[in-house]
Amino acid sequence: MASPTKHTLLYLPFGGRAESIRLTAAIGKVAFSNKVLPFDEYMAMKKEENKLPLGQLPALEIEYDNGEKEIIPQTDAILCYFGKIGGLYPDNFVDALKVDSYLSTIQEIIHNIASTAVGPVKSYNHSPDEELTKQQRLAIKERLVASNFPKLFGHLEEAIEKNGSGWLVGNYVTVADVKLHHPVDWVLTGHLDGIPPSALNKYPNVLNLAKRIEELPDVVSFHKRYGGQSKPYGTFDFDPQEIDDNAV
Repeated sequence: MASPTKHTLLYLPFGGRAESIRLTAAIGKVAFSNKVLPFDEYMAMKKEENKLPLGQLPALEIEYDNGEKEIIPQTDAILCYFGKIGGLYPDNFVDALKVDSYLSTIQEIIHNIASTAVGPVKSYNHSPDEELTKQQRLAIKERLVASNFPKLFGHLEEAIEKNGSGWLVGNYVTVADVKLHHPVDWVLTGHLDGIPPSALNKYPNVLNLAKRIEELPDVVSFHKRYGGQSKPYGTFDFDPQEIDDNAV
């Protein structure tokens, strides 16, 4: 069976859904190439048959030692793959089950927030919704903060408290922790009209976990060197050894 020799992550020039994958690679010291697709190139790939599976980003291109390549989609699948390579995914079956469960909960949060921007129908099947008025969007976001956040963020808040280490599972960061950073960071930017950063004040464990992710030395070094946060990403090759050498 052919073995992978190179991983290339395909995405746009911002953090978005690919950020948790990039940060997992940084923390787990997984070498990969980050390929930024200009939007017009991405749209062209979507239209070309068999060029981009499901027409979605992020996607991971794997090159094998026999010269063959394939592109694999789906954010969480790529995230867990990098997590397994880098030691951020548990070997214990029960702990792995918990991680998968939390990933699903976090994805539900992300989807709910995204649906307030594009409309609930379009967010599921890319069919055009009737244009929502500003007041309708704000009303949806108010219901989200009032009902969905306590259910979903509240569940994660309790899980962190119960685990006792400050992480969701076990005593070390997992892919679930890294992914949780994404919606927290999204809300804390203050760019979501109707969802203020203060909406997360009820979830101090969640906020502290996200802060711990940002302060991990590998994450700090990665952002400083390659971008992210307020700086756009470019195309680059991530070499963990190079980062370690520069830190010495």
